[in-house]
Amino acid sequence: MYLKHSECGRHYYISPYLYKKRTKLNQETCIFCNPKGNHSFSLAEKRMISMVGELSKHPITPNFSVGRLNIDCYVPALKLGFELYGDSIHGNPKKYFSNETVVVNNKRFSVAALWKKNSAREYTIRKNGIKLVIIWESDMKKKEEDIKKFIQYYLER
Repeated sequence: MYLKHSECGRHYYISPYLYKKRTKLNQETCIFCNPKGNHSFSLAEKRMISMVGELSKHPITPNFSVGRLNIDCYVPALKLGFELYGDSIHGNPKKYFSNETVVVNNKRFSVAALWKKNSAREYTIRKNGIKLVIIWESDMKKKEEDIKKFIQYYLER
C-alpha cells in the first residue's frame, strides 16, 4: 500500500499485513515516523533516508528486506537501493588498506574480510534486480548540496 502521511508529508510503502497490525494496535502507520522492526537508524542513515525521500518522485521504503539482508533505503518504482556504509564497519577503502585490522562490536576483522563480505552482500542484492548505491559515512560529512546532487543523479538515471 502506498500512502502519504498527513503529518510528515512523506510518501511511503507499507505492507497490508503491517498496516492492519499497526491500525489494530492503534500505532502510527508511517514507516518514517515509526520505523518497522528493531532496526534503529544512525543519525547519518536518518539524514540519508530523509534526503532520498525528499528528492525522490516516488515513495521510498526504509529498511527494505531482500531475503535475510536489509537495504537502508529502497525506491521500489526504480528498483534502486541506497546503503550508508560505516567507515570502520565496512572498511572504507579511502581510510583503510586491505592488510589492516578494525574492531567492530568488540571483534577484530581484517579489512580484506570486510570487503569480501560487502562484495557478497552487494552481489546478492544486485542479483535480485536491485541497483545499489553505496554512500560512505565520511561522505555524509560533506556539504549537504553535494550529497543531494549525488543522490539526485542516481534517482534520475
